[in-house]
Amino acid sequence: MDFDDRVDSRHVACGAVIMLLGLLFLMDKLEILQHAVLGLFWPGLLVAWGLTRIVRPSQPGREVGGLWIALVGGLLMLDQMSIVSFAESWPVMVIMGGLVMMFRALDWLPSRARRREFSGPGRGTNGPFLADETRR
Repeated sequence: MDFDDRVDSRHVACGAVIMLLGLLFLMDKLEILQHAVLGLFWPGLLVAWGLTRIVRPSQPGREVGGLWIALVGGLLMLDQMSIVSFAESWPVMVIMGGLVMMFRALDWLPSRARRREFSGPGRGTNGPFLADETRR
């Protein structure tokens, strides 16, 4: 029997994050951690995850997804700190959508067609269905 010695670091990191979240929720239930601290913590995780996806995207042109994640996390954090409510900040999402459309039109961000070129056969937005002509 052969065992594969390779470790998928993404699964390890995801498992560590889930364990950390479980620990935080347990501390909240046992009243070791104040609810206000936990309320600010999880939007901060969204901001960090979004910034990570901006700095190190999985494929060229995927930075926009990280921008949206960080934006939502930032708006939720402002809501938790009672600076701006999330219900009142929806125009920021509309503004960001318009900016993304303009940047793609000006070719400052790759379009969906260009992202497919970068991703190679079988790795585009439609998964393996893009590479039908190369399959035999």
